[in-house]
Amino acid sequence: MSKTLHPLHFKAMQLNCRRGLAEVEVLLMAYWQQLANKPTDDRSLLQECQLFERLLLENDQQLFEWLLSPTQAPTDYRGLIARIRAHYLEK
Repeated sequence: MSKTLHPLHFKAMQLNCRRGLAEVEVLLMAYWQQLANKPTDDRSLLQECQLFERLLLENDQQLFEWLLSPTQAPTDYRGLIARIRAHYLEK
């Protein structure tokens, strides 16, 4: 990934947030919108987007379980899952 995120990169992430399970899609899209509104040259954003993209590779049923019960998620994803849940609950 480059040092900044191109707008088309965010569009691709948005499309990958589209899921078969509406419940999962709602949470992922809300978090994606938060990421898309941050400055694209922020290094922490780059790292967060990389982790988010890895999470988007997981299947819907697995994501649904993790979003309902974050302790079931792999250690690498637990912080991200917690941030996704917290962001949604803040709305």
